[in-house]
Amino acid sequence: MTRKKRNLAGGFTLMELLIVAVLMTGLSVIIGQMWRSFAVDMTELAARARLAQELRLGVETLSEDLGSTVGVMPLRDRLLLCRDGGAFDGQADWEQAEDRLVEYRLSEGQLVRTDLLTGNRLVACNFVSGFDATWTGAGAIRVVLAVKRAGLERQVTLHWSEP
Repeated sequence: MTRKKRNLAGGFTLMELLIVAVLMTGLSVIIGQMWRSFAVDMTELAARARLAQELRLGVETLSEDLGSTVGVMPLRDRLLLCRDGGAFDGQADWEQAEDRLVEYRLSEGQLVRTDLLTGNRLVACNFVSGFDATWTGAGAIRVVLAVKRAGLERQVTLHWSEP
């Protein structure tokens, strides 16, 4: 009796390879969509963080100056602050060189702080879409600072009253 030798060479059939290829393609598409969604979320998160950081810097700068201010003068396009100096009398001396005058002005999307005595300029905040200072009555003002970037907008309101 003769035995037939069977060819038992290892390997995969064409159908098995085709099924694996289809499954790997589907898995790649799913992972790609998840990664793209993650990247979009990270971009928006970075924009929100930058906007919050700029607004915080602007508010801190304004708050520091307003805290030691003895007089304010909101004008049409700027805000003048008088910080007590020299004799420290608690009175705003707009004409005398003893007190330090500080100006805030909106310029090309930036809130710029200028010390009028020394001429030093500082960008207090970027991405500014609005800056407004108005009298609210009885020696008090309201300062509104708004920032906008990448479709996101935030606004903060500060109140100051005469000491």
